[in-house]
Amino acid sequence: MSEKWKELGETFKKRREERRITLLDASLFTNINPSKLKRIEEGDLQNLDAEIYVKSYIRRYAEFLELPSEEMLQMYEEGKKETTLEEGLKKEKKKGKEKERGPQNVVLISFLVVGIVLLIFSISENIKLRRTPPAYLVSSKEIILNGTPVKGEVPLFEGKYTVETEGDIVLRTSSEEWTVKLKKFEVMVSWEK
Repeated sequence: MSEKWKELGETFKKRREERRITLLDASLFTNINPSKLKRIEEGDLQNLDAEIYVKSYIRRYAEFLELPSEEMLQMYEEGKKETTLEEGLKKEKKKGKEKERGPQNVVLISFLVVGIVLLIFSISENIKLRRTPPAYLVSSKEIILNGTPVKGEVPLFEGKYTVETEGDIVLRTSSEEWTVKLKKFEVMVSWEK
């Protein structure tokens, strides 16, 4: 809060009290809200209203209290300059604090990037795993699988398979291998969850 604005407010309040006028009476005669008059007397003009209205309030209040309105407006302008300088200093301090937070932000962003990379990696590995069949049917001779003749290594994805050939076949998973002698064989392949 500006010292000039405090001085302006004290001048208004002193004159009003000397004349034994209440804030409510002053409000009725000046047509200015009593809460705004109180803020003017406290020197709290920052964000009171648009500048054109604040100047109008000061002019009307000064004229009502028979104070020199131009002198009061001059005090307001000087206070505004002080406030602008104070705000500039506060902004500079704030910028300095933001610069201090820079390393914290870099660490946070680094963790975020690493997390995203790990998430993408795990998703891609999961997709690869889903595309890899859980089992293979291996036969050196031609066999009939679900009504279709096949030979060699046949991937078995999730589902039901019927082998309609007699003879030896090998059923292979990622960890085990079985040799099976067949007449007719049904196998259900599914992922463990």
